[in-house]
Amino acid sequence: PAMISPFDLPEIRSHLAPFLTSDDLPACAAVSKDWSSTYAPLLYRTCSVVYYSSKNPTPSTLLKYADSIRRLRFSGIDFSQASSSIAALIKQNPNLKHLQFLDQPALSSIELWNAVAGCTNLSSLQFLRCSMSPAHIPAFWKACSNLQTLEIQSLKLLMSNGQDWPDQPSGIRFPRLQVLTMTSISGISLLTQLEIVTLSPILKSLDWNMPRNAEMPSDELRLCIQKRLWPSLRELSLYTHISDDDLYEVLEVMKEAQRLYLPSARFGPKSFQSFMIHHSKTIRHLNLYCSPTLTGAMVHNIMSNCPMLEELAAPSLRGTDLIRFTLEGLNETTEEDEDASEAFE
Repeated sequence: PAMISPFDLPEIRSHLAPFLTSDDLPACAAVSKDWSSTYAPLLYRTCSVVYYSSKNPTPSTLLKYADSIRRLRFSGIDFSQASSSIAALIKQNPNLKHLQFLDQPALSSIELWNAVAGCTNLSSLQFLRCSMSPAHIPAFWKACSNLQTLEIQSLKLLMSNGQDWPDQPSGIRFPRLQVLTMTSISGISLLTQLEIVTLSPILKSLDWNMPRNAEMPSDELRLCIQKRLWPSLRELSLYTHISDDDLYEVLEVMKEAQRLYLPSARFGPKSFQSFMIHHSKTIRHLNLYCSPTLTGAMVHNIMSNCPMLEELAAPSLRGTDLIRFTLEGLNETTEEDEDASEAFE
C-alpha cells in the first residue's frame, strides 16, 4: 500500500496552519484539493470590501467562506444598494469577531444593525469617518450592547432642519464593554456620550476626545465619580480642559492607572497629589503636554518617583533630568520648552 504522508492527515495540516504566513497560505491551498479544504478558508479570516478596489472578494466567495471570516472591513460602500446583502453575510457568519466601517457616507440600515446585534461572538466594532441617520441610533446602540471594544471616530448624524438630537440609549447597557473610544462625534451630545460611559461598568480603557472648546459636563461627571462606576478603569485619555478639582476626583476613584493622556487638562496641585499617591507606582504612559498648570517641580517629581514610566510628555523638561532619567531607562520623552534644549548646549 502507498505510504501516507503526515501532511495527508487534516489534523496535521490544521496544526501547522497558525505557523503559516499570508504568503504561505495561498501556496498551500493550491497544492491539492485536500490541502485546499484545509487552507482556503484561512485565506478569508480577514476580508476587506473597498469601494473601487479590484481585489475585493466576490459576493459568492464571501458567502461561501462566511463562517471562516473573523475580521470584516467595509470602506466607502454604498449601503443604500448593499445593506441587505451585507446584513445577510453577517447573519451567516457566527464566528465574526471584528467589524469595521470606514468612510461610509450613509451608514443607515435597521436590517444591518439588527444583523450586527444578532452576531453573538462579535467583540469589537470600529467606525471611522462615517455618517448615519438619527432614526437608526437606537438600533445602533442595541447592536453595540454586547461588545468588548467600541471605537467611534468622526461620526456625523445626518440631521435635518428642526430635528431633535437622538435620546440617550434608553434601556440599553454595555455590560461587556472594556475599551471605548469616542472622537469627533457630531450630533450626539456630550451628556449622551457620558451616559454611554456610565452604562459601561467594567470599562478598562476610555479615550474621549471632545470638540474643540467644549466644556466637560462637570456636575454630571462628578455625580458619576461619586457612584464609583468604573472600578476597573486603568487607561484614560481626555482631550478637554478638565479642571484641577474635577481631575482630582477622577484620579481619586481610579486605581493604579497605567496610561493617562490628559494633554489639555489643568493638572494642578490637587491632581498632582492624587496622582502621586495612587498612580505613581503603576503609570507607564503619561501625557500632560499642554497643561497650563503643570510646574517644572511636578515634572521633576514625576520623573523621580514613577519607576514604571516609559513615556512622558510635558510642557517643560530640564536637560539635566532628561540625561539622568534616559540613562536610568526612561524610553521616551516629549518636550515643548526651548529652555530644555538649551540646557544641552
